[in-house]
Amino acid sequence: MEILLAKTCKSLTGSLGKSYGCSITRRGKKFFTIRNPKGPRIKDGFLRFIFECARMAENNFLIADINIRGEELLQAAREADVTMETILPDVQYNAHDIRRIKTYYGL
Repeated sequence: MEILLAKTCKSLTGSLGKSYGCSITRRGKKFFTIRNPKGPRIKDGFLRFIFECARMAENNFLIADINIRGEELLQAAREADVTMETILPDVQYNAHDIRRIKTYYGL
């Protein structure tokens, strides 16, 4: 998942919480989510991380938007034992889409 920073934020790396099992890293001038293979995490941690980044983008303070492919979102949902029938693997979703999806599925 790519994270687009707000204009007020120059850099954002590291973890948003220990149990998510992922963190933010920088590659060149862009920021991405990476999965942490070690350490404690809850089974729906990655899905929660996606939702948290989308929530943060709503405020446009540190994160302006996110871009995530449907397949990555579906993978996070499978790990959390959540079925998302309307998500298409080859479609790109942004923070607004993710917030709508969260509401639609009651998550």
